[in-house]
Amino acid sequence: MALRSNIILVLFLILQYGLSAQEQCGFDIVHKRMLRENEGYRKNVEEQERFIQKYRKGQQAAQLALPGIPNASSNIGSSSTSQSATSTTATAAALYTIPVVVHVVHTGDAIGTTYNPTDADIVGAIDYLNQVYNGTYPGTEGAGDIQIQFALAQRDPSCNPTTAINRVNGSGVTNYVANGVNAGTTNGAPELSVKNLSRWDPSRYYNIWLVNKIDGRDGTSGSFTAGYAYFPGSSPELDGTIILASQMKAGRRTLPHELGHAFNLYHVFEEAGATTCSPNANCANDGDKVCDTDPITSPSSTCRTGTNSCNGLPYSINTENNYMNYTACKTLFTQGQKDRMLAAAAGPYRITLTSSYALASLYPVAPYSGPKSATCAPQTSAAGLAGAYAGVTSLTLAGRIIKTGSSPQDGGYKNNGNDCHALIELQEGSTYTLEVKVFGTNAEQVRGWIDFNNDGVFDNATEQVLSYSENSVPPGRNTLTVSNSFIVPAGSVVNTPLRMRIIDDLSTVYGLNGTVSSGCTAPAYGQAEDYPLMISSSFLLPAQTTKFTGRYTGAAVLLEWETSSEINSDKFIVQRSKDGSIFSDIASEKARGGANVKTFYSVNDRDVKPGNYIYRLKMVDIDGKENYSQAITVTIRDKRNSPLHILTNPANSYLEFEFGSVSSTSRYRISDLTGKTLHQGAIPAGTSRHRIDDISRLTPGIYLLEFNTGEDRQVRKFVKR
Repeated sequence: MALRSNIILVLFLILQYGLSAQEQCGFDIVHKRMLRENEGYRKNVEEQERFIQKYRKGQQAAQLALPGIPNASSNIGSSSTSQSATSTTATAAALYTIPVVVHVVHTGDAIGTTYNPTDADIVGAIDYLNQVYNGTYPGTEGAGDIQIQFALAQRDPSCNPTTAINRVNGSGVTNYVANGVNAGTTNGAPELSVKNLSRWDPSRYYNIWLVNKIDGRDGTSGSFTAGYAYFPGSSPELDGTIILASQMKAGRRTLPHELGHAFNLYHVFEEAGATTCSPNANCANDGDKVCDTDPITSPSSTCRTGTNSCNGLPYSINTENNYMNYTACKTLFTQGQKDRMLAAAAGPYRITLTSSYALASLYPVAPYSGPKSATCAPQTSAAGLAGAYAGVTSLTLAGRIIKTGSSPQDGGYKNNGNDCHALIELQEGSTYTLEVKVFGTNAEQVRGWIDFNNDGVFDNATEQVLSYSENSVPPGRNTLTVSNSFIVPAGSVVNTPLRMRIIDDLSTVYGLNGTVSSGCTAPAYGQAEDYPLMISSSFLLPAQTTKFTGRYTGAAVLLEWETSSEINSDKFIVQRSKDGSIFSDIASEKARGGANVKTFYSVNDRDVKPGNYIYRLKMVDIDGKENYSQAITVTIRDKRNSPLHILTNPANSYLEFEFGSVSSTSRYRISDLTGKTLHQGAIPAGTSRHRIDDISRLTPGIYLLEFNTGEDRQVRKFVKR
């Protein structure tokens, strides 16, 4: 079930009359108007949905390339998942960590008042959001760990340290003091007027604006709009979430709801009415486009029980307790929703959030200064700037992803050299693959150079790293990705920002322009773009780590790492943090490896209680130089808050459930409501999830699942369709 949209304004209305909160949305009006009036919107809708569907099909085939996710198409016997894969006592590492910036648009109020919440309130709201998204919030059901986390940025747009909490006085914006921001009325200030007060690049930060009021209501009494968000792909000026300052507190469920929309989730009752069920003929394409949420009518303010008139089965917690519903009993996202969110995080509009320096604790150049000027700056012709015929749309190199606009948007020549977030780090002697995504509708030619010797000249013989040209007109194509591998040559200028240049133009097959023959060729219909990069000496790093992992073993967090080579290494310091910004040393290991020798290390952190922990390695060489590993997250759940959760309820051909990891063999039993045993079996020690693949013989109805560890017995109802 899902909406047919990619750029969505979600109005999240909460009614408070002494009853449970009632959420409402004005999506349909906005969506239909945008589809009708904005061709770009329609194309983005189609492009994003194609990506999500392709991503989901690929992940189903590869089972997300992660351990512990059982094959839904398998129907042979039973299967169990080990604790190291998807444990209820330690979550898997987040696949995506999203840098967040919070703009507090107050009206001159003191910090700590309703319209200007404290840093502690904001940090608490983000912590709560992460608990919801990693499945550690008490009472969490459903998919549990979404593997998406949010962190206040550590680097501002100039790559300087920041708290990522910006406070700006909005009282100078007409109508803002009295009525806040307009959403469904014209009482307050235009949304853009408020967002223009403070905004960070949405390709590198997820922007959240805290406002005093929406449509004249501040959320302290009566009915009010609590916030709204846009789907990935909206314009850079609009992308982000607006939320009432009064709702930015731990436990307030507006933020998890809106961030669901930010990652392509729709309401579970999408396209439903008071007496009309949400469409579900094809669950992957109808309603909310999620197959494990049932068709339902518009929700009430309470979680419904009894028979769902849309399918004749009991109402499921997958809809009634869903964070994308309007009920007051939100406890879960489903696996299908998790799949959509991960697809959105990997998609073209959100993936760049994870590849900038926004979350870097250290920056390689302080203060930053751009590369040396080149001897030329190729400028696209006036004819080329008249339309989007060719041009670079994104670049990927060494884990850095940089998005850019078309030739008309960028002015024909775009110098990214002064953009500190665009800096790409390479290592002398290493091999890299450069990927350049270009407009691609027409036949194109692309060339790239790196000024390895920093003389301002791009030499074709020694500095060209990419060359591609098409000799025929492509049939029906939207984009083109060109790639090439190269080795950073010995003798390159190191530890100094250098310039990389990419030039893209129409192919000569059209007879409209010549060949891109050098780094100074002016494109006729494409564009030239420069990027900063810095090369490190092959012996600069004290150690080259190939992996750093952490997992909870029941008594401690086991941290393990491996180095492929150590030269002049002194020691490794293991650091731990609760918030990702302040780290404390917890252990030190003397370096004992050598050049081109694999060496293994491990440390146990026993001083831990239930909660989230962020770990990193500080690698120190004998000269005192330091380097840091990538940070990892380990979550320890309180076993008292790890009840039995049925993941497929209602169930069709198989039943899957998860539970707190057990140290000895446990047993399960399926019975009917009279207590008659219909199926039973054993579950190996050390597992946290189990799947029973042979329940198709059960007749449709309600059954009981019993899980027994010998010390603890839990029973849950489930529905067999």
